[in-house]
Amino acid sequence: MESDNKQALITAASRGIGYHIARAFAGKGYHTIIASRDKLRGKAVADKFRILYDTNVEWRRLDFRDKESISRLAQELHPPPAAVVINTGNPLCEPCDPLDSGYDDWLDAARIYLAGPLYLASQLVKGALQTQHEISVTFISSISVVEPMRYLGVADTVRAGITRWAKLISRLHAEKGVRANVILLGSYDTPGARTLVKKIAELTSSQPKDIWEKEVLGKIPCKATGNPDELGNLVFSITTEYKYISGAVIPVDCSMSRSVLI
Repeated sequence: MESDNKQALITAASRGIGYHIARAFAGKGYHTIIASRDKLRGKAVADKFRILYDTNVEWRRLDFRDKESISRLAQELHPPPAAVVINTGNPLCEPCDPLDSGYDDWLDAARIYLAGPLYLASQLVKGALQTQHEISVTFISSISVVEPMRYLGVADTVRAGITRWAKLISRLHAEKGVRANVILLGSYDTPGARTLVKKIAELTSSQPKDIWEKEVLGKIPCKATGNPDELGNLVFSITTEYKYISGAVIPVDCSMSRSVLI
């Protein structure tokens, strides 16, 4: 199998966790493809990294709610990048109690966290197999998949299936250079996290700073959120360097989860 080890696709990469992961790849000199819905912000990030790291960085449109958007991207990337990191945004209903969620809420979450990402990953893996190229897919998920949280319950329930796909595909196609892993994140101080906390505060008639102290920092043993640049480097290494890590579910949460993953 041939390996194009200098091209990477990072989804939902125009801000937050995806932004820092894309920066890690661009900083290593990779031809980095930033995929997102927001053209203005996505192109601005691509331009910034291109100048900062003197490497090829481009933006492509991707909306996990839109099958045609996913299909178009997969067709454009042929052969697909050897390194693929699938990060996602947030469903419309978050935060929401699972028992108060409507049918459309479940469908929206399934498109963003399950159907869209797995359809894209499947198309890219098929492309790699057809062109006899290696491919490594890393999914960015949450430790709350292991220990679901009330106001994240819809997302936690839906995206739990990603781990099964990663294990299955890794076992089926290991000899052909296919790897897939899932990283379960703890808490990071991102725009998305702050927005979620603000919404939970409104929902519970609380102050955002109190929610942040109690529900975020208060549940982390080391009492600090993660460093997104450090995470970016970790994702880069797992995706591109450690070929014996495959089909793995990796918690990165400062022991926030009390469960043992098996």
